[in-house]
Amino acid sequence: MQKKLLCLFVLLAVLFVGCGSTVHADMGLAQILPDRLEVVSVSHPADFHRTITDQASVEALYEALYALPKIQPPSLRPHQGPGPVSFGYQLQFFAQQRLLKQVVLQTISFHGLELAPHDYRQVTDNFWSLFAQTVHEPKEKLFSPAP
Repeated sequence: MQKKLLCLFVLLAVLFVGCGSTVHADMGLAQILPDRLEVVSVSHPADFHRTITDQASVEALYEALYALPKIQPPSLRPHQGPGPVSFGYQLQFFAQQRLLKQVVLQTISFHGLELAPHDYRQVTDNFWSLFAQTVHEPKEKLFSPAP
């Protein structure tokens, strides 16, 4: 009996350790954390594209998305963002070459994002700062029209 329990324990330990994935508990569910981020401007796509592979930075931004405050579904009226012109950035989070999450971070129709169907989040100034830091651009430049 002890031998069976020991074998079961070893097998479970190998499964948990051998996966090689970073796991994050989010509302009681195990979730794989991303290791790469692709960012493309949807306002002027040719002008901005970044690939971020620093896993700590990518994970921090990913977790910050889920920490943003929830809001009611946005109205479709234009919102004045931090700059005089509205902008949007498509964020694609990958883990081991697989797409985990894709969102459009925007100031176009509202100042926020749709994290999942019927799950809208308000983007905060702290999040914009973290986003700018992650993509290695000054925050002011992220809201400037293309030259």
